[in-house]
Amino acid sequence: MPAPHATGLRDILADLLPSATDASVGRLAAAGRDCDFVRRDRVLSVDDAPHLVLVLDGHLGTWRSDAEGRSQLVALNGPGEFAALSALSPRATSMDVVALDRGRAGLWDPAEVRALARGDAGLAADLLDLALRAGDRLATRLEHVTFDSVSRRLARLLWQRRELLFDPRRPLLSRPQLAELAGATREMTDRVIRDLEAQGIVARTGTTGLVLLEPHALHLLAGDDDERECS
Repeated sequence: MPAPHATGLRDILADLLPSATDASVGRLAAAGRDCDFVRRDRVLSVDDAPHLVLVLDGHLGTWRSDAEGRSQLVALNGPGEFAALSALSPRATSMDVVALDRGRAGLWDPAEVRALARGDAGLAADLLDLALRAGDRLATRLEHVTFDSVSRRLARLLWQRRELLFDPRRPLLSRPQLAELAGATREMTDRVIRDLEAQGIVARTGTTGLVLLEPHALHLLAGDDDERECS
């Protein structure tokens, strides 16, 4: 009989990969490595071999580094979402995947997943669909960074992830991390938050807390409620 954690993982994988065969889902569930984490744990390091990561509980942030060693937060993923999906590419670049709170993830060797996909067209199609959707989100995010104001970008991020980014004591992201994910400087991000506070839309509490006072007003500033762009 499969272990309880494997049974739960199998159900999650079946939802994410609806075209995959039962046999492939079962093999993936059995091959997944459980990883419990707490805030600031490195689930993957840039020095590690790439792995496919599925968030089962909690939240993970993904950081990419440039040739000069500068690191930037590029994605935020929660339960039921794949982090480091690009690990499936044979030319994948290693990245830092860091815990933002307490949770659990499943990790896979990309070579094993690709091997399964070569024998299961449904699994291959599901993985391709996930990759294409991630690419669409990235393209949309780049368009917003290019054409939208910092105010609009930050409002959209706060709205789309409002359940995570508003907390009277300790939001999931620090102000510098929020700025990175919005594609803005810390100074501009602080200025926009002060403007939102002056309009009565949000309120700052303590040194890091942020409270949403007027959801409708924030939604209007955010514009269209598109699919989340930061996953």
